[in-house]
Amino acid sequence: MKEIIDFIESGSHEIKIGWIDKNTFGFLNNRDDVICLNLFLLIADTFIHEYMHYKYQEFCTGMNYEEEEKFVNEKTKNKILKMKIGEIMEISRTVMLHGADEYFFETEVFQETSSEMFNKSTK
Repeated sequence: MKEIIDFIESGSHEIKIGWIDKNTFGFLNNRDDVICLNLFLLIADTFIHEYMHYKYQEFCTGMNYEEEEKFVNEKTKNKILKMKIGEIMEISRTVMLHGADEYFFETEVFQETSSEMFNKSTK
């Protein structure tokens, strides 16, 4: 873990948080020394995954862990792929509004990315 924290703190790569696309959680651009994270997709995908566990809990009764995860992963993937970017953003924002503490909303990352993403969400 120390190695990862040291890498982040070294500043050798800029870390950007924003929208990429519906299939990419993050990527490394070695040419420009940038690591991009798709925070909005990460939040929406994770929440939808857990929601699918809730929604299909009766259906999954009797499945072992691997079977249930495979089923829920497929349902999550299909749901995300059918959604518009604005819908993914809305779920992510709603999760953040209900789950994040006050400090998070005061951060520069949230302020900049939210307004930037709001413009894209109308597409």
